[in-house]
Amino acid sequence: MNLFSTNMSLLEKGLNLSWKKSEIIANNIANAETPGYKATKMNFEEIFKNELSQKSSASLKRTRAKHLTKGGAALGDYSRYITKDLSTQMTVDGNNVDMELEQLDSAKNTILYQTLVLKAYKEISKMRYVINEGRA
Repeated sequence: MNLFSTNMSLLEKGLNLSWKKSEIIANNIANAETPGYKATKMNFEEIFKNELSQKSSASLKRTRAKHLTKGGAALGDYSRYITKDLSTQMTVDGNNVDMELEQLDSAKNTILYQTLVLKAYKEISKMRYVINEGRA
């Protein structure tokens, strides 16, 4: 019997993905002055849609960390969704980090992360309510 709902599992994945995206954005900002650096991006929406579609199909349970998942990649391996961003214009030194876009992405990601934390808190509050038999 699973005490945690599918929602909680998806919220956990969403929080992990949002955290990873914030690391990528921070790395881009840190390398904004590095000659030849190409910004990287992560397609959060594509990953999350893929996670949702996998949840709707039959899921396999891994009993050891080295086992492969249904898709063949290890859990948490989203490297195929992390790509070089070629949509921004390069500067003379070959760097293509656009600080305004990175700051905008950071703000959006912060809002997403805070929203997911709030949803997770509400899920936990529901469980606490049930455990306490309806008493606050």
